[in-house]
Amino acid sequence: MNYILFFLVLLGPRRPESVLCTEKGIFVSDIGEFGSFPDGKIFIFKGDSVKVYADSLMDPKGLAYFGDKLYVADKDRIWEITDSTRTICVASDSFPTRPEFLNDLAVDSAGNLYVSDTWKGVVFKIDTTGRTSVFAEVPNPNGLAWQDEKLYCVSFTKPGGLYLIKNGSVSHIFSSEDINGADGLAIRKGRAYISGYNSGKVIEVILEDKRAINPKVIRESLTTPADICLSATGDTLYIPLLQKGKIVTVELKK
Repeated sequence: MNYILFFLVLLGPRRPESVLCTEKGIFVSDIGEFGSFPDGKIFIFKGDSVKVYADSLMDPKGLAYFGDKLYVADKDRIWEITDSTRTICVASDSFPTRPEFLNDLAVDSAGNLYVSDTWKGVVFKIDTTGRTSVFAEVPNPNGLAWQDEKLYCVSFTKPGGLYLIKNGSVSHIFSSEDINGADGLAIRKGRAYISGYNSGKVIEVILEDKRAINPKVIRESLTTPADICLSATGDTLYIPLLQKGKIVTVELKK
């Protein structure tokens, strides 16, 4: 594989947590100083340019994009952001139980959102009317990915785990110390890519029905790899290194 190290420009994120590739550009969430309101930002990269897309956030993490709207998980709320507006679409008191640490986001084909609460141990569902519910209980849920009408979730545990959630059933399909503190999750052509925030590794596994096989480390010796993302073409993996203020890109075999 061809590894490319991509250094963020001075105006870019100091602590990049999540990357999201869209037709609009590449969004990156920057938590800034943890817990220091209001220094969290969202950046957008287009070609060689970078600009602040939204600021004055707390600790923005997971990102999802649907219908020309960017959704951001930020501690205990969900933001809905467009080119001209920014609103809290789901406030903390709108959840069935008060959130503690909203982390990653995923969106299904109908526009329903799913958000992990790592400390609460639940994944919430937010339907298109804004109604929230507990979708599943998973130990320390972190990265999410919606694929083929199923939700996949990794757990920020030791060893890190991968879970499949379908039709109300939660199945633990993989675990490994190579992904201790599992953080990011991306899926492409029946293969899942998982980053271990504490292990400093990114692995690839092959997804089968209710199991994941043939784990392979594709990058290691990383510092705090967080919420990863695939490029629009699916041949490049973006890996934010939160404590380094950098993003590593890995070219994947086609």
